[in-house]
Amino acid sequence: MKTLIVYCSNHGFSEKCANILKEKLGDNTDLANLKSKKVEGMDEYDTIIIGGSIHAGKIQKQLKQFLSQNENFLMSKKIGLYLCCADHEKYDAYFESEIPQSILNNAFIKVHLGHAYYMDKLNFMFKAMIKKFANIEESQEKIRYDQMDLLLDKINSNN
Repeated sequence: MKTLIVYCSNHGFSEKCANILKEKLGDNTDLANLKSKKVEGMDEYDTIIIGGSIHAGKIQKQLKQFLSQNENFLMSKKIGLYLCCADHEKYDAYFESEIPQSILNNAFIKVHLGHAYYMDKLNFMFKAMIKKFANIEESQEKIRYDQMDLLLDKINSNN
């Protein structure tokens, strides 16, 4: 059984999560970063995990385009979804507002994998907003390993 992890990452946290998942799933898993390449050959995969992050209440435009362009195809695959966002209370609402309903309905799991603020990767304006509104001065990373394990268990039981 082959798994493809398709993700989009602005500052590296969604990518870090994708890499951890790949490492734990092993050799039959491939990664596709929507920021750097077009995803091809999805037919050869049994399971497709799709992940991204929330910025100002929205997923990345590349991820939104991927979902829209591949919506019908994705209905024929086993799909898992993950989001990374700091607003823990609203992640379900983000799934509902940002992911097409048909894909949500077809997904065997949707999880929230945590968030990170990498202050050294932020531009001046975004850094100032994070400091003011989130009251964060230094980089921080909060991976929700319990949710990652849940996703991994579901992938393994579905394959």
